[in-house]
Amino acid sequence: MLAGFACQAAYAGDPGDFIVDSDKQGSANGLAYRSATFPAVGASETAFAVAKCPKRKVLTGGGAVSTGPTQDSRFIELGPNRIEVIGTKARKSFTAQVESSGASPLDATSFAICARKKGLSMNTASTPEPNDNEVVSAKAKCPNGTKVTGGGLTSDSNQEHILISAPYDAGDPDSDPDDGWKTSLVTGIGQPDRQLRAHAFCSDRFKLAYRSATELDVTGNGFARAECPQNAAISGGGLAISGGAGAFLNGSYPTDRDDAGEVPDDAWEGYAGVTSGTRTLDVFAICRK
Repeated sequence: MLAGFACQAAYAGDPGDFIVDSDKQGSANGLAYRSATFPAVGASETAFAVAKCPKRKVLTGGGAVSTGPTQDSRFIELGPNRIEVIGTKARKSFTAQVESSGASPLDATSFAICARKKGLSMNTASTPEPNDNEVVSAKAKCPNGTKVTGGGLTSDSNQEHILISAPYDAGDPDSDPDDGWKTSLVTGIGQPDRQLRAHAFCSDRFKLAYRSATELDVTGNGFARAECPQNAAISGGGLAISGGAGAFLNGSYPTDRDDAGEVPDDAWEGYAGVTSGTRTLDVFAICRK
């Protein structure tokens, strides 16, 4: 554990406590996997888990998951660190903020996927959040000649419901979602001068494969898993739940499957909670060959 402190500044409202860690989860295909876990987040509390890259490496992607039932927690922040008091660089640390609403404490874990900096960039686009309870979207495009390796979102509000944090296809000749990162959320209430930011991590060197999985007719809880091709390793991934208010992102993270090791490099899993309507859940895996 590197740090665990109350965080009261550089954020709209009280974001709760945070923890910064760089727990080794192994490596594959030039990628290093790190995690940070905030234990026992109590009911009606929020907390940050910040996973930090090792020396001389920067983010290619990141994600987060929490324990407990899907309906008991949601992620509000899921992207590179931007909170000054935490004190980690944005390109080197992936930050997840979880809000717990269940009766039992839950653990929240963030994941940072990291590689050497050469050929990698982080690109950000922002959209104002002028109204309460409104669906707001933002897209960050990768520079020409590069492809998206992963991404995330950050926002100035601590009351929002994330709907989308995923790669997208910009309509170029191929159909791969390799052109950037799209985000969408339902805004919270009572916080002026807010912004939603989409963050795309992009590479001009990686050879990448894109995979997706879909669950249709989701009510209550949704889950899908997208698996990498053999001998490829997860560099990032994302989730999209259809529709507007009445759904939220509960987990979007790398995972190990049935190979010999325990490195979370084989697939991307996504969970979403649905409180109204029938939705479609799409999960995306971005894989380095």
